Amino acid sequence: MQKLTVSIVLAGALLAAAHPAIAQSTAFERREEAFASENAILDTSIPFAIGARQAEQNLRGSFGWPTFQEGLVDGVYFRFDPDGYARFSPSPRLDTDVFEVVCRPRTYTCQGQKPGLTVLLNERGQLQLVLPNAAQGDTFALSDGVSELALPERILQPLDIRLETLLASGGELIVRRGTNEIDRISLKGFSAVAAYLRWVAARQDYTVLPRGWPVPNSKGADGN
Repeated sequence: MQKLTVSIVLAGALLAAAHPAIAQSTAFERREEAFASENAILDTSIPFAIGARQAEQNLRGSFGWPTFQEGLVDGVYFRFDPDGYARFSPSPRLDTDVFEVVCRPRTYTCQGQKPGLTVLLNERGQLQLVLPNAAQGDTFALSDGVSELALPERILQPLDIRLETLLASGGELIVRRGTNEIDRISLKGFSAVAAYLRWVAARQDYTVLPRGWPVPNSKGADGN
């Protein structure tokens, strides 16, 4: 179990070191200065997936971004702002089972988060999970609502392709301590968030998106 303890400590250290401005809390608030034009890192006119569209909003004296992008991909609705902030949800209102993405100001360093789970990229572009409530001796499983598949302790290390694909299939990630269930985390939106993190880190380059992703062609990307 010593390896699990080390993995948890290293994952937490990685989160704090790589994302110091966004590692303190999953409650993310943006103040007026966050919407300054120099904080924009994304072009909201470049679609993340086929069918996505840029929208404009009349701020009427309040602070915010004048444009954003919204769409539906891989079974979840999404919306993102020029500073990289995004929300993914199975609900079109983006208010249920939300996977939130926040980025360190003026950088392409971002993380996805929902209660009990943080997802980030390491320097090699591998996904890394942080489970803040996990402790030494805990066990992990993936549930599809009918059956469970035991997961290895190495899910707290950078994910290999097999584990990433497994988690991207959806379901719920369960953390247990003995016979007690510590966390049951919905993985709805996991694959879309993973793709978004890589797309942002690559400055909206479609070549980093997974095989089969609904990539817009050049005509669609131009909005014609």
